[in-house]
Amino acid sequence: MGFDLTIRLDLDIDEKTGMPYVHYNNNGSLDKRPYDPMEFKIPEEYSKYIEQRGGHFHSYIKKFPEHSHKSWPRDFLQMYPDWDTVKHDNYLDDEDYWTVDDHNKFKKFLEWMESKSPIISIFEIHWSY
Repeated sequence: MGFDLTIRLDLDIDEKTGMPYVHYNNNGSLDKRPYDPMEFKIPEEYSKYIEQRGGHFHSYIKKFPEHSHKSWPRDFLQMYPDWDTVKHDNYLDDEDYWTVDDHNKFKKFLEWMESKSPIISIFEIHWSY
């Protein structure tokens, strides 16, 4: 048992077509278009961050309400701790399993997810103990 952090997709389904869709900005109004899996394919450089396990993630979620278990990338980025906080909270050394490089790349992954769904995010970050 441990602390798990997972990236998921949350898609709405069109009641007329039965197909999943994503929201987009259509000249200032919210509209929907069919979900294209290739548009949201996770780049290989971020694939290791899709499913993670480790107590160090407590540092990333400690600003969320106590009973929260998920977030959108935008909110997760707003609560993102600096590396010194994560390192101090978890007594990490430079050679440990989670490094400043992991910390920075995970943040870039969150920014990528946010850029892919700027209106209503289809990406969610879930965590559990």
